[in-house]
Amino acid sequence: MTSYFELWTEQDQSHLELFLDGLQQYNLTTTLLAIEGVEPDRAKLVHKQLEHWAEQVQKVIQRGSVTHPAEALRLVLVDVLELGGNSDDYSHPRNSHLSSVVQERCGLPILLSAVWMIVGELAGISVRGVGLPGHFLVKVEGEEEQLIDPFDNGKTLTVVDCQAIVSRLYQNSLPWREQFLDTTSLQDMLERVLRNLVSIYSQREDLVQLYRTIRFFSELRPELPDLLLNQAKIAELSGETVLALEAYRLFQERFPDADELEAVNQKVEALGMRTQMLH
Repeated sequence: MTSYFELWTEQDQSHLELFLDGLQQYNLTTTLLAIEGVEPDRAKLVHKQLEHWAEQVQKVIQRGSVTHPAEALRLVLVDVLELGGNSDDYSHPRNSHLSSVVQERCGLPILLSAVWMIVGELAGISVRGVGLPGHFLVKVEGEEEQLIDPFDNGKTLTVVDCQAIVSRLYQNSLPWREQFLDTTSLQDMLERVLRNLVSIYSQREDLVQLYRTIRFFSELRPELPDLLLNQAKIAELSGETVLALEAYRLFQERFPDADELEAVNQKVEALGMRTQMLH
């Protein structure tokens, strides 16, 4: 049986607070490292590495050897550092962890895009995320915007290329919409990262990491009842009565009109009685 201190630790709480602070400050690096649960020393190394890469990009631009900022980013991140997609072990959690992606220089499309965005910002280049259905890209501003696929060696894409990606991933079942090329907010990008991790940890049946991820997700999207309900269910399944009771009571408070409320009320009553018996 999972112990309370494994399911949610003081470190987890500290990382959650960092996550919320980073969200408020619109800081992609801080929020991604908090999701991963990186300790301060390792976080400093990641920051230093990203800053160093940005300095290299700036030097390329200053030499005047490129005509578009995307070329400078590609030269450093792809040609020199060989940052690219990891198709061999696509569903491993480290492909969704910023420090691992920076260290191993491979990962999921959204984390590779995050590196392009962070390095771009540090180098004074506007790089924004584009959340295509099933794939993630970036837009790099210059004299004209360029769509770049960090997962595919920084390839420059046309709108037709993007349509083909969506068509292939959804087997022609999803009609194309121009809104697919809209830039993504930080909240939506983090939601996508967390959804990926929920799927990964569910497949691995890793209840500790699943609980932790859903708890972050629930703080990001407190208006979604299913997240809080799943948080409570995982805690209950793990034998963590106190954590489960807290989550069920929070559900009662936040969602008094939910269809699941009657079942949640019964859970609160039963778990409350169990808690009293234990004390």
